[in-house]
Amino acid sequence: MKNSIICEIGYLPSPHLNQIYKGFELLEKQKIISKLIVQPVTGDMLKPLLTVTLNKKIRIIYDTLDGLNWISGNKEENLHHFQQNINADFYFKRSYKPILQNFSPTGCKVFPLGLNYNITHNLKNKGLSDVRN
Repeated sequence: MKNSIICEIGYLPSPHLNQIYKGFELLEKQKIISKLIVQPVTGDMLKPLLTVTLNKKIRIIYDTLDGLNWISGNKEENLHHFQQNINADFYFKRSYKPILQNFSPTGCKVFPLGLNYNITHNLKNKGLSDVRN
């Protein structure tokens, strides 16, 4: 019997997250994810972060921000913000820098995201609307 993977994602209509959304669509279509739950979230469109929860216990954050700029502040302030305010088991950063390993939150593994090309998705077919309208 295949493992049942329930995947909950917070939908922020940012084009920077399209590749990730498309990936989850494909995983559901291929039955790798048994259930994809998509919930609209509010957030800063200039700070596109995607939070994903697997089976209500594994928390993953996909960060498509350029640079280390979670808050207004210098590099050190941002690194400390990252270390003290991120709650995730895994963190994937588009503009990954090795220094992030020194400031990873407790229990969190940080990896490069590596996506930098345009792609579209069809999550709006799940009854979501574009909050920008």
